Amino acid sequence: MKSRYVVFLILILSVGCTQERKTILDNNKVKLPKIINLEKLDSISIEYIGNPTVHDIDPITGTVLFIEHKEFSEEIFIADFEGKIHSSFSKMGDVPDGYGRLMSTLRINGKNSFIVYGYKGFITYDFEGKALSRVKPIDFQVPNYAPITMGYGLEKNRRKISLS
Repeated sequence: MKSRYVVFLILILSVGCTQERKTILDNNKVKLPKIINLEKLDSISIEYIGNPTVHDIDPITGTVLFIEHKEFSEEIFIADFEGKIHSSFSKMGDVPDGYGRLMSTLRINGKNSFIVYGYKGFITYDFEGKALSRVKPIDFQVPNYAPITMGYGLEKNRRKISLS
C-alpha cells in the first residue's frame, strides 16, 4: 500500500515540475539565442619555436618586438606583421652597450628604434641592436626583490615616455 503512495507522489511531483517549468518559459517568452560565429580579424603569425614574450606591437610601422627569456640570457627579436624576423640580438648582462637586467617592458620608439629601461638606465637601440643613446639614472640601486611580472610599464605621453 505504501509503495502505491510513493509511486503516486513521484508521478504528481514529476508532472507538477514539468508544468511549472513550461509555464515559466511561456510567461518569460524565452527565446533561444542566435548562433554566433567568431571571426579572427587581426592576427600575426611568426614562425618561431620557443616561449616568447611580446613587449610591444606598432601598427604604424608594422613591427612586433618580443623577447625570449632563458635562464641566463634574453634575446630580443624584431619582426614584421608578415611574420618575418628581421633581427635578433642580446643586450643583457655585462656588455658595453647592454642594459644589465630589465626593469620594464621594451617599447617601440619611432620607426627604427625602441627604448629599454634596465639597471644601466634608459637605453635607445635601433632595430639592428646598435645603442643610439643612454640616460643613466641618478642614485640607482638594484631592487632587493625579484619582480614577478615585467616590472614597470613604459607609457607614451605625446612625445615623451614615462614610467608607470
